[in-house]
This record gives sequence, structure tokens and C-alpha cells, in this order.
Amino acid sequence: MIGAFAVGFSDTLSKGVIDQTSAETFLFALAIMQVPVALIFLRLQKEPLSQFVNIFTHLKRYSYSMIGALLGVVSVLFLWLAFAATYASVASPLTASFPFFTLVLAYVWLKEKITFRDGVGVLITIVGIIGISIFV
Repeated sequence: MIGAFAVGFSDTLSKGVIDQTSAETFLFALAIMQVPVALIFLRLQKEPLSQFVNIFTHLKRYSYSMIGALLGVVSVLFLWLAFAATYASVASPLTASFPFFTLVLAYVWLKEKITFRDGVGVLITIVGIIGISIFV
């Protein structure tokens, strides 16, 4: 519940900043701010910076992680561009559709089984998204 509140609060603040500047300016500032946040996180976790050398020496081993990270950045890019184009109350809930795509990709690509609970969760997500698109 706290995580959901934090996401909603950050989306609201982000939309306010985008409305006052531009999506491009916001994304540039966000990209720059990720560096000190990452360094602080590594420091708090007592992880050495030298571990990044392993990533470059074993590039093939980390390729799926790098693709996943890149796609995560692309998804955030499109979220902020959606914030620039529409209301936060519309753009933010639409990001809740990711469980549906995760479920489909896990079934197709990873051959995971879909449980009844998974199906009900995705169905609730789809109904919520449709409800938002109709009533907002």
C-alpha cells in the first residue's frame, strides 16, 4: 500500500513538473539524477564500484539484463511522454496494464503456467483499465 501511494505521489509530482517545463527537460533531469541515486544505493549496500568492470568483461552473460534495463528506460520514457500529452489520472493508471503483458510474455516466451489467480488478477486489471478509459 505504501508503494502504491509512493508511485501515485511521484506520478502526480512528475506531471506537475512536466506541465511547467517539458517532457524532454524532465527526462533529461531524471537521467542525470539516476547517477547519484545509484551511487548512493551502492554505498548503502556496501557494494564496490569495481563490480561494473565485470559487466563489460562478461557482456554476453549480462545481455538479457541489459536489454531488460533498456526496455525499462523506454517504458518510463513513454510514460512521461504520455504525461505530457494527457492527464496524469489517465496516463498513470494505464501503466497498470503491465501485468497483462508480463503474463502473456511469460506464457509465450518462458512457457510458464497461468494459474487461476493470475487470470483473475489480469482480468481485474483489464476491467479497471477499460473503466478508466470509459469514465474519465
